Amino acid sequence: MTNIAALVYAAIVSLWLQEGPLPPWAMQALPLAIDVAEAAHARPLPGPEGELRMAAILTALLFHESRANPEAVGDKGQSLGAWQISRHWPAHDATQAAILVHESFRVCASRPLAERLGWYASGGPTCGRPASSRIRMALAGRLLRLWQAPRAGKLQGVLSAR
Repeated sequence: MTNIAALVYAAIVSLWLQEGPLPPWAMQALPLAIDVAEAAHARPLPGPEGELRMAAILTALLFHESRANPEAVGDKGQSLGAWQISRHWPAHDATQAAILVHESFRVCASRPLAERLGWYASGGPTCGRPASSRIRMALAGRLLRLWQAPRAGKLQGVLSAR
C-alpha cells in the first residue's frame, strides 16, 4: 500500500468513527483508499504536492457525497457510487472523479479556490453550487493540513483543528 493510500484509509476510518460506529460497508475502505491513491497518482493537480492535494479532494468528495459507500445511489437514481457521479458518465470510480475534478477546476477557474468544485457539486454545466464546493474543499483542506503536519513537525495543533 502506498503512503497516500494509507493516509486516505486512515482518514476514511477516522471520519466514520467521528460520526459513530463503522458502517456496514466499512470493509470497502481499503479498496477505496487504493483507488484514490492510484487516481491521484495518474491525474494529480498541477503545482506542488498535486498528487496529495488530489487525494485530499477525492477523499473529501467520497466522504461528503456518500460517507464512502461504494453502493450509494442518490439524486433519485441519477448519481452512483462513492463519488456520486452521474449515471451518464462511463465510470463511477476515483479515476472518473479525478477527471471531473479537473473539469470542475477548469470550468470554475475564475472562482476562488474554495469554489472550484462548484461544477462537480452541481453536476454541471456551471459553477452553480459555490457553497457546496466550499464545504467539500474545507474538508479537503483539513485532510491536507493533517497529512502535511507530520513532515512539518506540526501534528499537535492540526489534530484538534476543525
